Amino acid sequence: MKPEEQFIKQLETYLDDDFNDFTKNRIIGYLKEYRDSIPFVVIKPEKEKKEYQRIEDRMRDRMRKQFITHEELIIEAKILCEEYDVSINDFIVKRSSRSRNNIGELRKIFCSIIHEKYLCSNMILSEFFNVHHSTISHYLYGKTRISPTPKIKN
Repeated sequence: MKPEEQFIKQLETYLDDDFNDFTKNRIIGYLKEYRDSIPFVVIKPEKEKKEYQRIEDRMRDRMRKQFITHEELIIEAKILCEEYDVSINDFIVKRSSRSRNNIGELRKIFCSIIHEKYLCSNMILSEFFNVHHSTISHYLYGKTRISPTPKIKN
């Protein structure tokens, strides 16, 4: 049985009616018009497939990242401190005698490097620096201003 005939039989059952030959031919004509109006499937060029492959490669790279350990954090911190000529103790300790602005900028660089290289949460970095996890968010994403709520006067 052809799909058109199957459709007509189901339609007759649904409407609880028997169609004559003229009605059946008319329904088949409408089905053919509908089928012809459906656009053809377009095969995308290779260029777009390559874009999808790049996204898949980025996802694979993200999956290849390893979870960072405390020892690796210390090693990365030492490398960065040597590069910027800063003591590792000044870098890690919460308060230091050195200018806080320099240490803060260095910590921002460190946090972004760690997030690029490894799978690392803000909590791991906050425990490493002994600061609140929101400080790490500030290092990574900067300051976002929230407008204060207006006070209502009585």
